[in-house]
Amino acid sequence: RRGDRVGVGQACAGGGTPPRDVLRRLQPRPSARSGGRRLSETDAGARLDAAIGAARAAVARDENRAAGWHDLGLLYQRRGALAQSRAAFERAVELEPALVSAHNNLGNTFTLLGDLDAAVASYRRALELDPALVPAHANAAAALHRLGRNDEALAHARRAVALDPNATTVQITAALVEGAALGFAAALERLEALVARD
Repeated sequence: RRGDRVGVGQACAGGGTPPRDVLRRLQPRPSARSGGRRLSETDAGARLDAAIGAARAAVARDENRAAGWHDLGLLYQRRGALAQSRAAFERAVELEPALVSAHNNLGNTFTLLGDLDAAVASYRRALELDPALVPAHANAAAALHRLGRNDEALAHARRAVALDPNATTVQITAALVEGAALGFAAALERLEALVARD
């Protein structure tokens, strides 16, 4: 699995409130089966609880399956149960130290918990395993930016853009980091180029 699940760093690069932004993107969309209606918050919560229950049952059946712990970590993260999310991702990387997505998503959980140093360490571990993992570069850039380590953030942001120049969220993260590191004229120039491209 690649580490491109929840792009928390991209949502919080400007120091906003990432949990709300991330959760808003994760809300269920209308489906043909629902007649095009949005699920109520209660229905969506019930489905998420059911998914968590199923994932917990799966890891109970096979406690040594790293992918199951990873999936449970994502569901807990979505629920906002961040201590449980952290524990699930930590179990996943304990079982399978090369599971890149677990390292990246553990970093996202640390970001949501406000432990940016631990988040950066997780993103760096993901990048040791997969140096071309765009979400980990973007997430590391955002976390480093929030820590005020703008030179390091800028290197990760530029690497993310080099790897995927068409990713709008990566471009926005890079613009924010460049603005902090180089002045906002550089950020504005990047954003104007992005708008002109689209």
